[in-house]
Amino acid sequence: MVQSSENNGNLPLPILLRIKRGIFYIPSLYRMTWGVASGLRDAFPDIDGLYENLQLHKTILKRNNMSDKFLSCILVGLRSRPEFFSFSSQLNQIGPESATQICNLLERKNESPFQKDSKGLPQLSELKLINNKIDPVSFNKIMDSINASTHLKRLALSNTDMSVRQLNILIEFIKEAPI
Repeated sequence: MVQSSENNGNLPLPILLRIKRGIFYIPSLYRMTWGVASGLRDAFPDIDGLYENLQLHKTILKRNNMSDKFLSCILVGLRSRPEFFSFSSQLNQIGPESATQICNLLERKNESPFQKDSKGLPQLSELKLINNKIDPVSFNKIMDSINASTHLKRLALSNTDMSVRQLNILIEFIKEAPI
């Protein structure tokens, strides 16, 4: 991460030290830059040496005002963690790039540069999207992946402008969800 941050003209932050008990929480006081986002992407595959028995189960990105590109970059890195299962984003931007990465996590697609096959890929079982700016095409894509997901157990969608089609997909998902 240090090298990636320096290459992008940013001072490396001890942001990885924010991983506590398997949760990576980035509150609103952290504003993402490309250097930090790409540094996180590059560091996630190799964070095992940071602490003994480090696991990264959950990521919470809260009010970071992150662009689609930055969020997508971080999600690519998170896909390198087979133990990762929960993603929460609040007040960030979700466009085509990050929607694709969320869909890959929901459908367990192998498009990660860190994985050779789908065996070690994470399975997203918890997704929380709250007050994010999501364009309609990206939201449709995410809703289709939610509907296709076989392992999603918890879903929170708040303050999203759902179309009738999206609402119907959500209703079908809830009806068919194993509860």
